[in-house]
Amino acid sequence: MFPVLPVSQAMDDPTQVKPFIVVVGDNEFLLLSWTGASTLGVFITGEGDPVRGTLEWPSHPLSVCEW
Repeated sequence: MFPVLPVSQAMDDPTQVKPFIVVVGDNEFLLLSWTGASTLGVFITGEGDPVRGTLEWPSHPLSVCEW
């Protein structure tokens, strides 16, 4: 195990956010991180390397699923 992205990047924000890691393919995952103003989604490999562009939500999602 190694750190890749914090669940929350907003150290002074008391907002409690749910961690999300979604399997999106063979050796590919989507991680979400709250910034305090929006949520960033980063696609990574099992080794922690980014594999696509990032996504951004204006607030932290209630749930995330693969479709």
